[in-house]
Amino acid sequence: MAERGYGNRLIAYRLSEIGIPDDLAEQSLAALPKELTEEKRIRMVMKKEKGRKKDMVRFLAGRGFAYESIYRVIGGEAP
Repeated sequence: MAERGYGNRLIAYRLSEIGIPDDLAEQSLAALPKELTEEKRIRMVMKKEKGRKKDMVRFLAGRGFAYESIYRVIGGEAP
């Protein structure tokens, strides 16, 4: 899912839905390659999806990205 542009929160949620323990899900997320950090995935999604900043924040949050990561990439203060 990381390769397809989803955030850590959504990935962890989907893993828990199929019965993967939280600690194992966290280990899996920590083991993602460095080229798939949340910030890099946000940039990847932003290249594909164009839109206003407000709409992009909502879209990225819906894909499971943390608000802190979103605002770190697109700039501005997190609410």
